[in-house]
Amino acid sequence: MSESGRTRFLALLMATVVAALAASAFVVSAATFDGREARGPARNPVLAGQGEQPKALWSRYWESEHGRQYSVVVLWPLAADAPLPPGLDRWPAPGESYLSPTLAEGPGREDFTRRYGHTAGLVGEAGLATPGERLVYTRPSEAMLNSSFLDGITGFGAPGPSFGDVRLIDEGRERYLAVIVALLLVLPAAGLVVAAVRMGAHGHDRRARLLHLMGANRRARAWLDLGAAIVPVALGTLAAGVLLAPALVGNLSLPWIDFTRAAADLRGAAGALVRAVLASGLAVLAVALLLQPATTRRPGRAPRRRAGQEAGEPPPLASPLPATPGTLPSSPVCSRPATSDLCGGQALLERVEVMTTEV
Repeated sequence: MSESGRTRFLALLMATVVAALAASAFVVSAATFDGREARGPARNPVLAGQGEQPKALWSRYWESEHGRQYSVVVLWPLAADAPLPPGLDRWPAPGESYLSPTLAEGPGREDFTRRYGHTAGLVGEAGLATPGERLVYTRPSEAMLNSSFLDGITGFGAPGPSFGDVRLIDEGRERYLAVIVALLLVLPAAGLVVAAVRMGAHGHDRRARLLHLMGANRRARAWLDLGAAIVPVALGTLAAGVLLAPALVGNLSLPWIDFTRAAADLRGAAGALVRAVLASGLAVLAVALLLQPATTRRPGRAPRRRAGQEAGEPPPLASPLPATPGTLPSSPVCSRPATSDLCGGQALLERVEVMTTEV
């Protein structure tokens, strides 16, 4: 493979990786929004109606850490069969609390592990909008219970707006994010794909025209283009899948924005993620096939017909490329008189072979 061929190979591979990651961004963002919207209402309290016996008491207030608010939920069970909030493995005892992992790992000067009582455990991911959410479940002491205002509830899972980080999701924000992804990721990826496909275009176009002159139709040339592009595109698709695989296994913390994406959300959309990656590879192949050079002459420059040649009949092999002086006489065929057509055909085949190896 020539240097230009290796460059085009790497360009197609990298363009496929970028296109697949850009398409996957739509799936990742949609899965994250869906997961947050599903877990938010699941922890909403169901208030006891008139005449209903409450099974627990519930209240909530806000705290702040470095200007970022988080929810503190106060609980008190009233019945032995009181349903647990999502993310808790048992009811905390009086004076105990459950913290989200982010708060439990917070700065020591904040003293989160003792601020709301003795820490009995961590809130599971089922009870958090995102793995990085800050949330506290606490059960007050008897003295604090008497002075607290708590609502009677019968369980959890009430529909409607939720609390915590979920409340920050405005209606329509998912559409805005999709537009941002399209402008900042998809459009540059599309430009990179076109640039990679047309890299080394001069030699590629020259080879295509020579194949056309030899009688190859558009379908045959498309098969040649497909054969040249399918290996780097397949490797790029595979590389994109390898890069995305860790996001299916563990939670991924995004730098600079202090956000942790849940792997469980993406595992639920694994099928859509695979389809997005494969569709990106097919799209790159389609661009490689569609951006074929024109093989027809410009208007007004029709080829001259030789004597006895019918209109529309392709010219003989010797007409587009005459024999090269100093090269053909060494051939025994070309040393004979009145064989210029054969000599031109041999020269054409020799140059096609050289140009094919160069491209």
